[in-house]
Amino acid sequence: MTTLKKALVLCSLACMAGCASLTKTQVESVNTYSTLLEKYADYPGSIIKEFIQLKYDVELLNTGTFSDTVVNTRLWTSYNGKKKALEEAAKIDLGIQLIAEYASALAKLSSKDLSDKVVSSTKKMGTDMDSLISVINSKSDLKIPSGIGELVKSSYSSIGSIYVKHRQAKDLKRFVGEGEKIIPLITEVIKTDLIKMVINNWLPPLKNDLKNRQENFLRNIPVSEYKVFLANYYNRDVAVLIARIDNLEQLATKTIKSVDNITKAHKQLYENIQERKKIVEFLSETHNLYLSVKDIYTNYQNLMRN
Repeated sequence: MTTLKKALVLCSLACMAGCASLTKTQVESVNTYSTLLEKYADYPGSIIKEFIQLKYDVELLNTGTFSDTVVNTRLWTSYNGKKKALEEAAKIDLGIQLIAEYASALAKLSSKDLSDKVVSSTKKMGTDMDSLISVINSKSDLKIPSGIGELVKSSYSSIGSIYVKHRQAKDLKRFVGEGEKIIPLITEVIKTDLIKMVINNWLPPLKNDLKNRQENFLRNIPVSEYKVFLANYYNRDVAVLIARIDNLEQLATKTIKSVDNITKAHKQLYENIQERKKIVEFLSETHNLYLSVKDIYTNYQNLMRN
């Protein structure tokens, strides 16, 4: 190739990079969003696990006052209740997994590290995303558009670094564009099901059950010199459970509310990377998502301390 042709090729590649690539700040904004989304994905599952454990602890509260036969029956009833709760949470769990996979893929696609290791792990992730979408579509009326996994698997090329940056911008735009079709659907399912299961169907009966058990125990304590001691000791355990229920309700409420931040931040991110431009300030909706995830983390820490 002559010197002139080489120069023309390099000039062409540079133009491609200049016209189609994203600014450093735009790529960083995608990476920031992916990090927040990954962190958020930890909490819906934590809510479900904590509720199941909390329900189990409430159901075991009065077992020491019953005969062995009754205790065994209650233990198995509680165990079956845990299984049922997990089954009810299965659809949410699939949605959370898909969000986590999407966030992780987005993090890799917006990474500064364009190594083979990143490329190979991203390709595997594309397969995982396709599988999750197929399972979700088969288990519900929700029909999530397929094909996003293929975008991940074909993400990077081993051609020179100028072209890779151009390709990275192109793939990010396409991937986030497909994500804009998926994220609102999945977040709506997570939001709706968390409200239905945790706020409406799970927590109110749990509160009533705890209250009834407390009243039943205190009513039936034998009159003796130890009655006050037993009542105080028992009420301390109940107080801890009440605090756990309150913290779980707050965590669930804030996690549900943050779903809207995920959708709004993704939409703003999608609109932002459609053309090359300089961002002066942190994206407002991403900042709101950051604040909500930080708030959720605080509530989660309070829950874990009880």
